[in-house]
Amino acid sequence: MRSVGIFGRNHVRATDLSRTMSKRKRAAVKLEDYAYSCVRRRFPAYLGWSMEQERTLKDNSRADYCLWRVKYGKKERAVVEVKNVKYLTKGHIDQLDHYARKYHASQRLICIPSKTWVDSLVREYADDLAIEIVRLRYPS
Repeated sequence: MRSVGIFGRNHVRATDLSRTMSKRKRAAVKLEDYAYSCVRRRFPAYLGWSMEQERTLKDNSRADYCLWRVKYGKKERAVVEVKNVKYLTKGHIDQLDHYARKYHASQRLICIPSKTWVDSLVREYADDLAIEIVRLRYPS
């Protein structure tokens, strides 16, 4: 569906772009729904963990899952980011670190499909920031 006009031969229509983006968004939402059970196993409700999905933080950014509990008068917080990408980059790690700093989270998790490639430098960078990389057995 290419159109010829003032933009040249290879101009992509806005409807084609929106279809591609909507497919990508649907795939990301399916992975987030799949990751919900994994997050709930790590942070169960019977231990006092409350969860909110797509919570807006102070700077209007949204983490996929924000979790919190109060135990013995001490607040514990966790941030979980779900990424459906082929390659995990430092930018993804920085994004989760940004969310964790804004939310004052002590635990940080990034969930990725099992087929996602993670470079050793990215893995070391995540370890330095105390970010745990969790692989999901997501059927793609």
